Amino acid sequence: MKKKLLRMLGWFALLLGLAGLILPGQNTAAKSNKWVNDHAGVLSTRTMRQIDQLSETGWSKLPGHPRLVVETYYKLPHGDSIDEFKATRFEQLGIGEKGWDNGLYFVLDLNNRKYGLEVGYGLESAMPDGAMSDIITRAVKTDLKAKRYDAATSLIVANIDHQMRTHKADILTPSGIAAKRAAHKRAVIIVSSVLGGLVLIALIWLLWFSWRHARRQYRLLTAAQSDHELTSDMTLLHSLPADEQKRFFNSLKAPWTGPMEIKQQLHEDFAAYIKDNLVQLLERNDTTTTYPTYVYGVTTLQCPTYKLIGMHDLFAVAAFANTQAALHYDDYGQYTANFASWAKDKNLTVTWQAEVWAEFISNVRKKDAEKLTPKNQVRTWNAILHFIEHPHEQRNPGADLPLWVAASYTGSAAASGGDSFGSGSGFGGGSSGGGGFSGGW
Repeated sequence: MKKKLLRMLGWFALLLGLAGLILPGQNTAAKSNKWVNDHAGVLSTRTMRQIDQLSETGWSKLPGHPRLVVETYYKLPHGDSIDEFKATRFEQLGIGEKGWDNGLYFVLDLNNRKYGLEVGYGLESAMPDGAMSDIITRAVKTDLKAKRYDAATSLIVANIDHQMRTHKADILTPSGIAAKRAAHKRAVIIVSSVLGGLVLIALIWLLWFSWRHARRQYRLLTAAQSDHELTSDMTLLHSLPADEQKRFFNSLKAPWTGPMEIKQQLHEDFAAYIKDNLVQLLERNDTTTTYPTYVYGVTTLQCPTYKLIGMHDLFAVAAFANTQAALHYDDYGQYTANFASWAKDKNLTVTWQAEVWAEFISNVRKKDAEKLTPKNQVRTWNAILHFIEHPHEQRNPGADLPLWVAASYTGSAAASGGDSFGSGSGFGGGSSGGGGFSGGW
């Protein structure tokens, strides 16, 4: 019975030992001395003594007697990031001699495979951010990846010691710190003043520029509505009803920069207005046209400005566009009747009809006629319309349609985010706001 009990106790002890190897620090009581808190339970007595000796006596002959605190965690409290934690913890512990600001704080986060060093203000010149490669050497990273945390910590402490002794001349005295803070404060004041001045100048310039543009806009609109000599050769404008003329005048935009010749500006803006709004103008004014009104939304009025603004009325504009309209209508005769019926059933405005028709004729080919039965024509136009209204919404138009329908008009879901930059394992080091560095392995 005793042998059986001893055997069971032996197996239990072995399991506990294995658990300690597999889950370092989770079930191990924290070990600590004045300068070390080994919460993860991974440091040997020798390494802890090394750190203690360094802070107590090893650096006693360096200017101001700097101090080093080391902590290990299996997982940082409250889920803090390594940079947030080390900066806050440094302030909590108040490491270093008063007036010298010469503390150092190193922390290991085993669960997240992160390390960080926070550096006091007085040691930033002796331990700059660029010293990371001298502290976290290739040998250190090899030990960390192999979970030899004690060996890695001992080597890190030795590297910190070497850096401090090599650059002891760069350790600031209290008077040097005061001078550095004063210089920094002066620099901040100067930079803030310069930036404030630049912002003020930019604001004044922006206000002046906006005022100048508002004056230009007022001059343009006033002249367009009151100076009939400026619009005397704009026959097309005067043929429009008063409400259409008002729409045009309200659309006028004076140029922000460069010279503004009002008459030329009016001519160019009116020609652009007619070209951009031809379908709506034809629809609102019940203009008789050779082809369905929506077809004119696909045409491009390749007409000189002087000729366009001098046309007698919208009917003349539509007649001028008939050559192009024919290309966008007559060649697609097998679809026009069904399209008109579909648009009527959908109660689409002429503008929407023009958009769908433009998309359709820009893709359809003669070889598609076999697949585009009347039913499939409707499905195709529905797919195009849905895509125009909801471009990011996925929709399956169904089978038996030309390939270009599925390829271009099924919509696309918003791209899903992948892994964030710099996450996961890897070096990933970077300087913290208070001096020092952090990284991962």
